[in-house]
Amino acid sequence: ALAVVLPGDPAALAKAAADLATAKADVASAEAALNTAIDAQADAQRRVDNPPADTRAVEVEAQKITLRQATAAVPIARNDVAASTEAVTAARAAADAAAAQARADSRAASRDARQAAAELLRARSALGTARARASLAKGKVAILTGTASSSIGRQIVAGAEREASRRSADLARLAARFDIQVPADEVLFFPSLPLRVDAVTLRHGDQITGKVMTVSTSELAADSSLSLNDAKLVRVGAPAEIEQQEFGIKVPGKVTKVADKPGTNKVDPTRVYFEVTPKDAPKRLVGTSVRIAIAVQSTKGAVLAVPLSALSVGGDGRSRVQVDRGGERSEYVQIVPGLASDGLVEVKPVRAGALKAGDLVVVGIGGSVPSGGTVGPPSAITTTAPVSTTPTPSGTSTAPAPTTGTSTAGGTP
Repeated sequence: ALAVVLPGDPAALAKAAADLATAKADVASAEAALNTAIDAQADAQRRVDNPPADTRAVEVEAQKITLRQATAAVPIARNDVAASTEAVTAARAAADAAAAQARADSRAASRDARQAAAELLRARSALGTARARASLAKGKVAILTGTASSSIGRQIVAGAEREASRRSADLARLAARFDIQVPADEVLFFPSLPLRVDAVTLRHGDQITGKVMTVSTSELAADSSLSLNDAKLVRVGAPAEIEQQEFGIKVPGKVTKVADKPGTNKVDPTRVYFEVTPKDAPKRLVGTSVRIAIAVQSTKGAVLAVPLSALSVGGDGRSRVQVDRGGERSEYVQIVPGLASDGLVEVKPVRAGALKAGDLVVVGIGGSVPSGGTVGPPSAITTTAPVSTTPTPSGTSTAPAPTTGTSTAGGTP
């Protein structure tokens, strides 16, 4: 006999999981708001520290007001992150309580299953006895049919036939009640085990017209969402890297799912759900926030690269960089921009040899800024190492590593 034991109250478990997912989403939203506030503060500080030479006094004062407002928004955003983190802790405690209740219910269901198995054993024993009696009655009929010639014999034969008919009816009734018969097209086969039954949508006696149950494996996965433009660059099977900075964990993985339309899997209607499955990920990643990096394009070799701020557009609409030739001389060199990543952009001079590694480009009015961001002498153009480059803005996102299969996205790429 096969007994299926389902865990506790599926509705309570589903609600606890939904509350925990919502709390994690709130944490991710608060973290995104904090990052936005910090970026706004840094931008306002830069505008105050390095105003253009022709900036008017009223504009300077307005920039200072903007800086004060941005600075005040940072601690508010930090408090929101702390409050959201506390909500996650409370939701996780509620989920643990629901899981404990589910285990208790499962143990009670197991006891009921053992009792049912004992009753089934007794019923099968009665079924065997009924079969034996039916066989004996049929033997009596065969014997009496061959020798009965008197009225008494005929009565004995008729009584034996009635007994045989009654025993056959009892046998059919018991067989219909206790024998287990399952059509071949109602047996489910899964490619891997073990599995956990998360929810059952049918009850005993219901017609099967749709989904029967939901199951999940113990395989870890991280999921998040992409903007509509970024989703065009990501494909199933693309290599990815999952990083958890607090634990110092960095594992490879691959994209295993990209939704075919926005708004699925409870993500924002303007974003597209995706999922990344890590390879040999430690269980410490469960429930944490991770950074997902997806390589969507690469220069496939060493290229010339300059800071993004070094690029400008001439009167003819062509891209160019201003090259410092020394002795207070400079020259505009027309270029064709390529991939951009981490504040640098690939460039190729229109005229061969007009730009080479080691040349200096101007990145600001009051001087030039190297790729590190410190005001000083003109920045040197460098030749990049042959690495995979993720074009801005796509390629990275922050998402929680789910406990069972998938979870609600915890960040935005």
